[in-house]
Amino acid sequence: MKTLMLSLVLAAIPLTAVGQDMAHGADNFYRSTQLTSEKVRFNNQYHMQIVGNLYVPKNRRPGQALPAIIVGHPMGAVKEQSADLYAQKLAEQGFVTLAIDQSFWGESAGEPRNAVAPDIYAEAFSASSASASGSVWSRRPAVCSRYSSATVFITVRRK
Repeated sequence: MKTLMLSLVLAAIPLTAVGQDMAHGADNFYRSTQLTSEKVRFNNQYHMQIVGNLYVPKNRRPGQALPAIIVGHPMGAVKEQSADLYAQKLAEQGFVTLAIDQSFWGESAGEPRNAVAPDIYAEAFSASSASASGSVWSRRPAVCSRYSSATVFITVRRK
């Protein structure tokens, strides 16, 4: 009897556990046709390689410096999970954007993997800003990072 009851309960679970379709209309791996993209690599002051995706509007005039935003991912993620989407959507509005993997995460260097080190994370933004200064963007990029799902911090680097 117990086996029959357990079998019925287990058989019913898949029918009652149908979740909401969270993927409908979502595109976490969005690729804009309005932008050029380039993989960039540079070191922070701790000699750890930071890896990012640089997005530039295709309609940028040669030699034109555009306002820039460096986009970081939320804790426990990598750039492809959210920062790339935000960076591309902002670049479509006329910014040059750089979506980075923080130290210890994704393609960026650092051991132990998946470590939480806010001071080193801040250095990744600083290194991102310094590495691209004078190229395709203005000298004072903004920094945008999500530390929780409800909070977005944007700061401007001052010279």
